[in-house]
Amino acid sequence: MFPGAADAGAASTLVPTRFVWPHGGRHVHLCGSFTRWQETLPMAPVEGSSSIYAVVWNLPPGYHQYKFIVDGEWRHDESQPFMPDPLGNVNNWLLVRDSDPNAHPPSAAAAAAASPAATGPSGLTGAAPSLQERGGIGEGGGWVRIWMWTGLR
Repeated sequence: MFPGAADAGAASTLVPTRFVWPHGGRHVHLCGSFTRWQETLPMAPVEGSSSIYAVVWNLPPGYHQYKFIVDGEWRHDESQPFMPDPLGNVNNWLLVRDSDPNAHPPSAAAAAAASPAATGPSGLTGAAPSLQERGGIGEGGGWVRIWMWTGLR
């Protein structure tokens, strides 16, 4: 069993994380380091759109790499942070931080003031990346905190 499928007792160490594929397709799945690149997670069309797919999965804090499988083809999303892996594959990635289920979405000023100075994993390309907090309302109404590098290419 992989981390997203952990039982409720371990849920306090997992962070609900939303993945979005906004580029269409008929059948879209998610696969990544958090599934040991073995299992795929089916993504569902977002209500009101036939070209945007999403899935929420519980991830432990840390760096995660992932890819989308769109109509049987492995793809990464160039509008999200990406990097090559040691085998030369290009994967999307994100940094998941611990979340506080009682926290409310921070104001832009508070988020900027609280942003930690950070360095990314080796292999990142691009000039002057910045760490940006992204979040939203997760399942059950709790605020989800996701830190992602932006400005990478």
